[in-house]
Amino acid sequence: MVTARFHHIMQTAQQDDLDVGDVAITEHDVAELDAALVEAGRERWTILVRDRNGRCVGRTEVTFEPWEPATALQQNTGIDQEHRGLGLAKWCKAAMLQRVRLERPRVERVLTANTFSNAPMLAINDALGFEVISTLTEWQAEAAAVRRLLTGR
Repeated sequence: MVTARFHHIMQTAQQDDLDVGDVAITEHDVAELDAALVEAGRERWTILVRDRNGRCVGRTEVTFEPWEPATALQQNTGIDQEHRGLGLAKWCKAAMLQRVRLERPRVERVLTANTFSNAPMLAINDALGFEVISTLTEWQAEAAAVRRLLTGR
């Protein structure tokens, strides 16, 4: 339930002007994703943020690839909208980075990504010492329009 809730929280993240829609993730989907992760030899660490009642209000996660022991991949960090602005995302991301430093001394770099429109996460990444090393431009078009242009119809 917690993992599916986190995916719901991530639906509120900035997506620039992309028309991506909501992705519905069920507990079954999460179990399949986790099984595939383990089967591939990958490892994921997660830090949960809970409110006073124990309800998950956010989390951060990193993954490790067995073929790249010097790199940690900082994955999603998200906090429920009702709990934003309290420093929780920065706290849990910093706690994760500290854990990586202590428990994975071979890690030399941590890679992460986010949209340029997500000013709060950019500020967190900047405060934690991340630097932009590359950018990615994604293009989006309706499939029918692309077909028409390719076929001339």
